[in-house]
Amino acid sequence: MRMNHMSLNRKWILFSLVLLSPAILAAENLNFNYTRADSRSLEPQLLKLGKACHSRDDPMDVEVDFLPDLLTSNSRIELIVSGEVQKKGYAGLSVLFKNPVVDYDLQTSMDITAGGGGSTIYGTYDVTTPKTKTVYDDPFCFSLDTPNSGTGGGYAESNGFAPLYSQEPFAKGYSRKDFDKYCFDYPRGNDGAHTYWPDYYARPKVVAEGMAKAWEEYQGKYMFYRHKYEIPDGTVTHQKEETSSVPATKPEQVVRINNSTLSYVFPIRLTENGMSILKKGNFRLTLSQRNITSLTLRITRKAAGYDDTIQDFTWKRDGGASELSNTLRFTPTPMTQHITPAGDIKDDPYATFYDRKSLNNSYFRGTLVAESSLNNNYKNYVKNISPLSLPAKSMGDINLLNTQKLKFVIGQAHPGGGLGGDYTVTVFGQPMKFGPLYAGNQEMVSAMQLRDACY
Repeated sequence: MRMNHMSLNRKWILFSLVLLSPAILAAENLNFNYTRADSRSLEPQLLKLGKACHSRDDPMDVEVDFLPDLLTSNSRIELIVSGEVQKKGYAGLSVLFKNPVVDYDLQTSMDITAGGGGSTIYGTYDVTTPKTKTVYDDPFCFSLDTPNSGTGGGYAESNGFAPLYSQEPFAKGYSRKDFDKYCFDYPRGNDGAHTYWPDYYARPKVVAEGMAKAWEEYQGKYMFYRHKYEIPDGTVTHQKEETSSVPATKPEQVVRINNSTLSYVFPIRLTENGMSILKKGNFRLTLSQRNITSLTLRITRKAAGYDDTIQDFTWKRDGGASELSNTLRFTPTPMTQHITPAGDIKDDPYATFYDRKSLNNSYFRGTLVAESSLNNNYKNYVKNISPLSLPAKSMGDINLLNTQKLKFVIGQAHPGGGLGGDYTVTVFGQPMKFGPLYAGNQEMVSAMQLRDACY
């Protein structure tokens, strides 16, 4: 007999306890008393021990591991979760609610808490910055034709020649007229870096070196400048190289689409443009409860000039969102088929249970594997050692109550040993094992009966 709704499961466990245990048969009828536990109440310790598997109000971990060195430049990968508000049977009393119908302490909405190591991304991308150019101003020159040229007069810094400035302050005994008279035929331009001389008595090194040359090679050839300033000159684009570590806990990674649907966008690229290589990525997403109506791993690939390519791995509640089923049915789309399996999961406890002939081309491992793809090792283990989660009815189905956690492994095909290629995905459901229920030293319910109560 299989029961899908958790409240029925709980009743089945209690009935099992009553029918199978002489100790409980000896007790009086069960009584739910709001003020005290008396001789007619079920043994409290048995109630605490009687939980056979997860309930819908338990959190659920979803681990997502990216294999190293994925070319993620044009990719967006997200996990989309839809879930109904889950009612709870008990909660800590914090405040007294006046509304007997809506008590927010006794319900859990769907939420995502992110953890894990995050991602390390290497990339190169274009950076555009403003460009400026230097304008040299306040020109001056030297001339062989001025009175007392080359005789000193306190102008040792310029080999005894007075600077003929175009603006105040002028050299002693000179004015603008001298500049206009003697400097008019000197070439002007913005290439004044080697003749920029703002302070006469603090001669720059490049000027000192020029003054050591012959007159016609430097001092008598160029215009000099006392001032300079920058003006805009368009932009310049250069490529930047960067390796960045991005934490999994950045709040902007969680996007609430509506009241019941959230998306976690994995940080797998540096910028919208340029090249990104995901060196490593490890994420642990904790769903606040298990009343999940649909779960989608969405891989979106963008290419300039083309529509986005969207590949979905989607599971939907068996029978629809309003049904009591605890199974999410895998519902592939034609685009899903372009994704190939990523292979086995590291440290998979079911590794020896798989029928490799039927599993090699499968995306699924653990509790998502159908019975037809499990070998006799699984059956013998359940029979002789310990009951385990029942296999999926159909390949890829997720039972929300007998799966401890989910794990996605995402890679790329790397054609020819290079970077990139189609994405690869493997999904693993961690199985649960079951033991008998004891009251003191007395076994009340067998491990197999407890396992079966989950269904």
